[in-house]
Amino acid sequence: MDNRSIMSLNNDNDCMSENEDSKQEMDENNHVVDESLMSTTEMVKEMELILCFLIRNTGSAQDGTGARKIDDMIFREMIDVAIVEHDLPYAFVEYRRVREAFQYANPTIKFWCRNIAVADVLKIFEREKMKLRQVLSEVLGRVCLTTDLWRAITLKVISVLLLTLDANWNLRAEILSFCAFRPPHSGPAIAMKLMELIKEWGLCKKVFTIIVDNAFSNDNMQGVLKRQLRKDLVCSGEFFHIRCAAHILNLIVQDGLAVISEAFEKIRDNVKYVKPFDQMTKLISGSSYPTSNLYFMEVWKIQSWLRSNEFYEDEVIGEMVASIKVKFDKYLTDYNDILAIAAMLYPRLKLKVLEYCYHSLDPASCKSEMDYIGNKMLKLYGVYKKKNTSTQSSQEAYALPAGYDVIKYWKDNSNRFKELSRMVFDVLCILIKTVSSESSLVKYMSRLLPSNFQALICARNWLRGFEVIGFNGDNRRSREEQEENITEI
Repeated sequence: MDNRSIMSLNNDNDCMSENEDSKQEMDENNHVVDESLMSTTEMVKEMELILCFLIRNTGSAQDGTGARKIDDMIFREMIDVAIVEHDLPYAFVEYRRVREAFQYANPTIKFWCRNIAVADVLKIFEREKMKLRQVLSEVLGRVCLTTDLWRAITLKVISVLLLTLDANWNLRAEILSFCAFRPPHSGPAIAMKLMELIKEWGLCKKVFTIIVDNAFSNDNMQGVLKRQLRKDLVCSGEFFHIRCAAHILNLIVQDGLAVISEAFEKIRDNVKYVKPFDQMTKLISGSSYPTSNLYFMEVWKIQSWLRSNEFYEDEVIGEMVASIKVKFDKYLTDYNDILAIAAMLYPRLKLKVLEYCYHSLDPASCKSEMDYIGNKMLKLYGVYKKKNTSTQSSQEAYALPAGYDVIKYWKDNSNRFKELSRMVFDVLCILIKTVSSESSLVKYMSRLLPSNFQALICARNWLRGFEVIGFNGDNRRSREEQEENITEI
């Protein structure tokens, strides 16, 4: 590792432990994660990785001879980054057996206490934050935001996630904030907090959409935020607000299940009626691939399914379908404009497939629906089209084979469809569900200061990214099934 790339860490000798059996006094303001939360398997794997590195780079360390002199700052940096990336407790640096193993690998290693590890992680957080801010300042298109609130022990937490395509058309999901949010938790208060973050990250002129669940406070928040950003939003914020599709699907399914909760003898038959919703939820929950272009077809399939089962002969199933249809009509009947446009921008769909879908649902309103979406798309395209630019020779995109990467297609054809590809650049980075981080809270919230758990969670995301969400076998099959349906149409 290049020494120049290592951060400047204060080498506080007073905090270094000279006796492995002694315990460090903990500063009252620096609570740490309980070491019992660290599983034996995780500890063994982490030790193997670190010891392999040390043994490869040292001589015979057992008797203290032949050991290569190591750079204490580089070693300390590596352990601190391991704490962040691998979810280790700060007390990891004080474990007796860990220190004995390090001492065996190289007797010259100098140890440090957990308080210094806390300070080091905060420095890593600030360093990575500066890097991310620089990356975002160079983003060519716009960004999409998603935010969520939840209660954790004694306080509420607000998480803000950013999605965009970088200069190489790679989809990026970055946590901008993961911090305590004190009362009031009203819409205007949430909007004020988000506006502070948007200004802090220099995104006032780059926001495209915001994805939230359908809580009343979020409805108020997006209205306030839209008014503050209106002059910098695309089409004055006409496409700004998007509801979390996964949250809406959950509400719809819960209503249906409530109807059949007592019909346990029919559970095997009932499962197949919930399956379409489960498949859609898995498909749209991905963060490693675009999902905005998938929304229209999935909602259309559910709407078609509801219509075909509306008068089902079984009374219980019929009642369930009727209950689901009420919620569906409330939230999903009117397809989100920007997500319908995203489907048109998917070269395997385009206008013909959308026309088929609308016609299959209601032939009488098909033309008006197509005209409406077409006008919305032209309005959006007008924002991206440069003035005094010659008309492009062709606006017709080639049809793609099944399974073709839609981002790769538009990247490869960005010179051919200049303005259109710029519009696609922004539309494809829309995530149609909020990304929840409740699982991260359980381990940290009750044991760390808000500044410390934000440093851990954000730095971990910036260093290693999200776990690959929604790209397992089930999701891959769901995407393949959608491709087959498009081919059949």
